[in-house]
Amino acid sequence: MSSTRDTSADVAEEPLVPTAYALPADPLFSSQFNLLNTGQTGGIAGIDLNVTGVWDDYTGAGVTVGIIDDGVSHTHADLAANYDTSIDNDSRGNDGDAMAEGSDAHGTAVAGIIAADDNGFGSVGVAFDATIAGFRMGFGADGTLGQITENLRLQTSVDISNNSWGFGGFFSDNFKSSAFAPHATALEEAVATGRDGLGTVWVFAAGNSRADGDDVNYHNFQNSRFTIAVAAAEDDGDITFYSTPGAAVITTAPVAAGGGSGGVITTDREGSAGYVSGDFVNGFNGTSAATPMVSGVTALILEANPDLGYRDVQEILAYSSRRIDAGNSGWALNAAGDWNGGGLHVSHDFGFGLVDALAAVRLAESWRDQSTHANEFSVGASRSPFLTIANNATVTDTITITDAIDLEWVEVDINIDHSWIGDLVVTLTSPDGTTSTLVDRPGLSAGSQWGAGQDDINFVLTSARHWGEDAVGDWTLSISDHYAEDSGRLLSWSLDLYGDPADGDDDYIYTDEYGLVAAGDPQRRTLSDDGGSDRINAAALTGAALIDLTAGAAGALAGQTFTIADGTVIEEAIAGDGADTLLGNAVANDLNGARGNDVLDGGAGDDTLTGGAGADLFRLTVGEGGDTITDFDVGLDALELGGSGAIRSADDFVAAGVDGADGFDVTLDDGAVLSLLGVLAADLGELLISFVDAPELSSETVIESAGAVTLLENTAGAYVVEAGGVRTGITRDGGAVTGDSYAGWSMIHAEGLGGGGFQLLWQRTNGDYTMWETDGAGAYVKYYSVDPPWIMEAASGVDIDGDGIIGEPEKPETVIESAGAVTLLENTAG
Repeated sequence: MSSTRDTSADVAEEPLVPTAYALPADPLFSSQFNLLNTGQTGGIAGIDLNVTGVWDDYTGAGVTVGIIDDGVSHTHADLAANYDTSIDNDSRGNDGDAMAEGSDAHGTAVAGIIAADDNGFGSVGVAFDATIAGFRMGFGADGTLGQITENLRLQTSVDISNNSWGFGGFFSDNFKSSAFAPHATALEEAVATGRDGLGTVWVFAAGNSRADGDDVNYHNFQNSRFTIAVAAAEDDGDITFYSTPGAAVITTAPVAAGGGSGGVITTDREGSAGYVSGDFVNGFNGTSAATPMVSGVTALILEANPDLGYRDVQEILAYSSRRIDAGNSGWALNAAGDWNGGGLHVSHDFGFGLVDALAAVRLAESWRDQSTHANEFSVGASRSPFLTIANNATVTDTITITDAIDLEWVEVDINIDHSWIGDLVVTLTSPDGTTSTLVDRPGLSAGSQWGAGQDDINFVLTSARHWGEDAVGDWTLSISDHYAEDSGRLLSWSLDLYGDPADGDDDYIYTDEYGLVAAGDPQRRTLSDDGGSDRINAAALTGAALIDLTAGAAGALAGQTFTIADGTVIEEAIAGDGADTLLGNAVANDLNGARGNDVLDGGAGDDTLTGGAGADLFRLTVGEGGDTITDFDVGLDALELGGSGAIRSADDFVAAGVDGADGFDVTLDDGAVLSLLGVLAADLGELLISFVDAPELSSETVIESAGAVTLLENTAGAYVVEAGGVRTGITRDGGAVTGDSYAGWSMIHAEGLGGGGFQLLWQRTNGDYTMWETDGAGAYVKYYSVDPPWIMEAASGVDIDGDGIIGEPEKPETVIESAGAVTLLENTAG
């Protein structure tokens, strides 16, 4: 047996395209479509790693990536600064230096994709400040299983291990065999002990043998639940003609330009020693190139959150990958319920989709779990049915699982006695109806119409397609024979399911894809949960979100409505990069605005509020409990206090508080305590605070009440709207809006918005009009100019301008000419 690699590197000269963005100055960057695809190689703009928006925060610093490959030219000007010679290894040359020698070139190209320095020279890597180290081995006749074992065992010293290699043949690298048992042990040892028990993250190339009828499930390196198998896509989003498919593929990276035959730009051995004459190669491709992209993204993930377990990294990549090539018939939705309101999209070609660095990093920042080898949970059962597999027939067998588990990986250890495995298709169907194809006529291809003629399958097959599903129920194994010769038997099989104990505490993840999937599936727009401590994680959203945890209240995510179902109680929520509004319910909530200028209101209960980056507004009301603000930034963030008679100024606020052990504690009118963690009284000289009285229930002025929303001016002169018996004060920049707020302008009409906010029409004394939009809490969002108000009257049914006519005013009748016996007129309709 010998290991194989993709060494093709089709070199083409491409003109450099200047960019106006504040991006790396490395001269080859503008041609690196995998990092930023503008269509420069003829592909589709946006089919890239979505990584440039990450680099302001994370560049891989402090994360070490091991590269098991042939040698790495670590003196290369684009690699030297990031290379660690103290931990590298050469198992082929039996020394401590993984320097490229002889015909080595593959490892140098891989290294540049991961961590080529942003030094203004050459290309740039995905994680250009990550540390890399080579672990040299030979390929083909130059390699041995012992070399691989040695290097695998050394991966406990790195955070991530990149493996752009694999074995040929079908079921050859079998971890049940004595030859490969040491490799299986090394993989498991690294996830158990690497990173101080958090686990080394294994990243493997899916392979380049699609045309040979190969599958990642025929290889235990690629299909191990300890590894991340990476597929390769073209720059237009199609799967490449060579990328090996399978139910164990996790994610995909873009490597191929020009219809799949081209590749990416990366480092090459200096001079003429590498693929081409020069220090960089344009055209490095295959899943060998896709894998280091995912390793680089993983370095960004671990810099963002070093406390993640290796299983967390796998799950983050699954839940953040985005669907491409939407017309591909291989896409399916599994039966999970925690991704964008429903199931995950899964594919035997793409795994969970194209890796998305920005979404993955945002999830990593906000991740609350720590899933490791030590706390992995499993359930399973086995059967020995000795079922005959007749020619051109199908047999099935079932295992029933009764124990609940938060499901991640599925393993099927199968033993089939058959004299021609190329006849066989093996599938596994979950209780929820999701099907994984585990064996698909090995070797069947354009050059082999009968497939592989070898005997028997005694192998561990795996699937990630059931991630997040309910494991309880009947799991059905199906084996089909597709030829009139060579029958066999299913001797035995076992089903092992891996994940976390089902504790009822759920994380519901929302990404920008919610806008697409919720538009086509209205059921995704309502979140239902049956108990436990639950969290909405919308950290991967890039636009503004309105998350209202009150059951039945209207919210909005990614341009689609979002509502908590009646009877459902969600305790926590975290938003994304937009200017978000987070509103709590009656229980103690934990709300986090993350990035953007956010509004946080915990409502009733003792809540914990975190604004995150940006200028945030924290809204508090006397009588709704005592809140803790974890990150109040004096002079940037603002407070809005409602319903207080005792605290009416910044001085009152300071006088009502004391410096406590953890920050400044303010006692409110009702005795509840507001805590500003990390803040002292001496820090409050630039406190931004405003005050909102509850809208008066009497002695107010009704401005307009003809429609569904009543517009009032309360006794303090502030504008208030009433809809459905609920009154909401209008605010801007944390303060109440009054009739005196804008000289010459008066608010004359209010209407409700579908997303829970309001439209407010202003009129100026000179006859101009402008429109405001607010969120559901009455806070100003935006304004725009409008034509005369009668344009709105037909929709609202309200006579806004008071002329007694709904809609366009009638024109006066005009006499054009009446000198003769016939009078010519223009009537009111013109």
